Amino acid sequence: MFGVILPLGLLSQLRRPERRIAGVQQTALVAIALALAGAAGEAWLYLVLASGVAVAFALLVALHPARQTLFARGRLEPAMLVLAAVAAIPILVYAWRMARAQRRDLPPADAVSNGLHHWTVMAALALGVLLLLLLAALGTSGAGIPAISASFAAGAWAISCLLAPVSAAGSEGHAWAWVALAWAIVTLVAAASARTRDQTVTAEARLQAT
Repeated sequence: MFGVILPLGLLSQLRRPERRIAGVQQTALVAIALALAGAAGEAWLYLVLASGVAVAFALLVALHPARQTLFARGRLEPAMLVLAAVAAIPILVYAWRMARAQRRDLPPADAVSNGLHHWTVMAALALGVLLLLLLAALGTSGAGIPAISASFAAGAWAISCLLAPVSAAGSEGHAWAWVALAWAIVTLVAAASARTRDQTVTAEARLQAT
């Protein structure tokens, strides 16, 4: 969440931000995912964290050269919708299990850092991946950014599960890790076509805005 999704959205704005409003929208999805996971797991400090990310999102929008395209979208991306549909049930089940573990305050005790329990951030990560695919499916300017971010995040989770013992906290075992890794690769390939629409969507959105 903080090592892949949030940084990629922000870094995408360093070059041609007017064509990549999806990177800013991605920041809002991070806030939403953190808030949902925090509420589901009764981890209220995550709501404070989500509020901080939301403030950063508001500042980014205010300074963005193409802020008028924030709510504009291009053509729907059927491939992203299919990928989101395939992953939706496993993702929601995983997020619920992580949130339930947080509500029950399950061990390991070392899964707490700076007062924030990692069960909740795992739930937020799962929800974030699904939200990113749905954003990419809308075809907003820079739609490849959330798709690539979702792919990298899912792939990183899968690799961490493969490198860790099957019983590791937050792991779903090696079989599901391989499935998630395959899904991440397919998503990354599908994201390549979404990136080609960055300039077109922006131009259409500006025409609509005027």
